[in-house]
Amino acid sequence: MREEDIPAFVTAIVEAGFEICAIGDAHYCLSGEENSDPGSVKRLNSISRSFGFREHLLSEIVQYLRQHGRSIDLY
Repeated sequence: MREEDIPAFVTAIVEAGFEICAIGDAHYCLSGEENSDPGSVKRLNSISRSFGFREHLLSEIVQYLRQHGRSIDLY
């Protein structure tokens, strides 16, 4: 994944019915319905595969999420 792919990645996650948010300044998490249908999990896996490896963009993803109000602050 490239840095310019971050907005599309976040959009794809949200459109698949999942939430994505930054946790503090260094992490992010995905969440969905506890009883989500198997199709949504397959969509999430497909999104993950299509965007590929993104660990090298962790701080950029977190920054993007924070700038767009998708964050939980830790005190």
